[in-house]
Amino acid sequence: MGLTTVLVALMAGFGLAVYTGLGLVRHLHDGATAGAGGTTDPVDLHPLLRLPGSIYLAAGGDLLRLRGDGVTAVLNHDGSRRWMQPAVAADGSVVVVARSAESSDLYRSAADGGGLQRLTDDAAAPLHGGSLERNHWAFHPRAGADGRLWYSYDAPKAGFRVDLAVWSRPAANAVATRWSSPVGYTGGDVEPVPLPSGGVVYARYVIGAGSEIRSQLWLQTGPRDPGHALTTTDDDCSQPDLAPGGGTLAMVCTQGGQGARVEVVSFDGRTLGTPRVLAAGSLCAFPTWAPDGSALAYLAPAPGGGDFTLWWLAGAAGATPSGPRQVLEGVALDATSRPAWAP
Repeated sequence: MGLTTVLVALMAGFGLAVYTGLGLVRHLHDGATAGAGGTTDPVDLHPLLRLPGSIYLAAGGDLLRLRGDGVTAVLNHDGSRRWMQPAVAADGSVVVVARSAESSDLYRSAADGGGLQRLTDDAAAPLHGGSLERNHWAFHPRAGADGRLWYSYDAPKAGFRVDLAVWSRPAANAVATRWSSPVGYTGGDVEPVPLPSGGVVYARYVIGAGSEIRSQLWLQTGPRDPGHALTTTDDDCSQPDLAPGGGTLAMVCTQGGQGARVEVVSFDGRTLGTPRVLAAGSLCAFPTWAPDGSALAYLAPAPGGGDFTLWWLAGAAGATPSGPRQVLEGVALDATSRPAWAP
């Protein structure tokens, strides 16, 4: 089965560009998107391992929180919106994507899901004849330590074609700034990671030498900086996450193949060192650092090729990391949604 078809069921008719922009289209299999058959009641879920802090996860359109020995539902989906791609802000609030059939928006909530606040309004009035081409899509939110909100957004756009660019804004109602200029017909620039220096690292989709779509990690120091690649198209790396305090970057690389592996690499703010592979032989996705930098969580199928679930790597930044250990069972997690780990 071709892995390039993974998100067809997720956004049927939405186009290859958005599938690529979600960051997983080329190396996850059909069935990677969770919740098609319903999600287990969180009351029935008990982690196999007790991890520190709170981990927010998307499953079946709901936002769940793993904390201590239990899992609770923070936000439940309804007929008009499904929750995905959570991010934790410095003040403990959660920014999350609400995806409908025709657009997506960013919301902010308290840690328990209360006080829900809408941050964007991407559903436009239809044009003459009912066309929805003025609708917009916002994905992959990140909250910087300085309070800025980072995300991928499909503007400027040409008709129905969606190539996401990296945007940021300093506050909920402030004017946003576009940082990147995506390569057309690729899906664009996704998964921004703000840096302590004020710059940003993100995954840029480009067209390779053989006309295939590949991903590179890209660094920009400012909105007018053209930036430069941190990885090659042959590496085919995406889904970056920076360890607290900087210095170590986690990513997923496929080398253009049908597998994916979790890698970590030193990062001095301008260049990468030599990567080390921590997990392979599976369709790994979205490595996410613990708040103290001691470990990584990531998504991958359950043993035997089941639904995507949560895995843990202790000592990921050190010289002798542990092997992967499964954290949850009995729940199908959304493989397009990075876990968000709060203290």
